[in-house]
Amino acid sequence: MKQSPMDPLFTMDEVAAQEEELVLDSFTQKDVKILGDIMHQINEEYQMAFAFEIYVNGLTVYKFLPEGTGKINALWMEKKIETVMTMGYSTMRYWILTDSIGVKRNPDFYPTEPIVRCGGGFPIRVKSAGVIGAIACSGPGDQNDHLFCIEALRRLKKQMADKKQ
Repeated sequence: MKQSPMDPLFTMDEVAAQEEELVLDSFTQKDVKILGDIMHQINEEYQMAFAFEIYVNGLTVYKFLPEGTGKINALWMEKKIETVMTMGYSTMRYWILTDSIGVKRNPDFYPTEPIVRCGGGFPIRVKSAGVIGAIACSGPGDQNDHLFCIEALRRLKKQMADKKQ
């Protein structure tokens, strides 16, 4: 996983391709459980403390704050979800977009604006419905948070494809 500098390590093209790659055919309550299990598995594999949340149709349907995380992580996840639901794309894309027009990140520990320029918020997009929710994580830094979301959705999408076969 990558470090978290003040500038994003991803390009707009990379993030746009990730968002396009991770559009799902469907997403049900059963998929929420599967995604949550995948996120737990990633936490164990990387032995890092990622807090994570799954938000669907206006509700937090799954949230986990492991040992070493707490209220500040929960607050960051709320802002990341708000950003995804407001913008319709990942928080990393929003960070890159605003950075490209000269708006730099607020270096404060916890920003006061309702939407944030950082990594770790990613849309749950379904082909037939558009953005129906978001996943967010908060832990070992913005770049790693973004990678955590990508890895989780890739594994979910693979499991869904494997079930169809």
